[in-house]
Amino acid sequence: MMSTRYSFVILHYNATDDTIECVDSVRKYMAGKDYHIVLVDNASPNGSGPLLREKYGSDNDITLILSDKNLGFSGGNNIGFAYAKQHLS
Repeated sequence: MMSTRYSFVILHYNATDDTIECVDSVRKYMAGKDYHIVLVDNASPNGSGPLLREKYGSDNDITLILSDKNLGFSGGNNIGFAYAKQHLS
C-alpha cells in the first residue's frame, strides 16, 4: 500500500478531451506535491477507456480503472474512492 497526501478521483465518461484537460490541470497545480490520480472510466460506450489506458497506462501518478458497467455518477466515484481508501491511504 502506498500512502499519498492527496488523492484525486476523476470520473470519465466519453469526454476524452475534458478528462485529459482535468488530468493536466491536476498535474500542473500539484507539481512537486505528494498526490495520486484515480481515473475511473464509467464504461464509456465510445471506446475511450482503452484510449486512456494507452495514454496513461505507464504513468506512476495515475491508476486507471475501467469499469465494465456504468454505475452512474455516484457509483463510478465510489469505485475510485474505494480504491484510494484501500490502496493510497
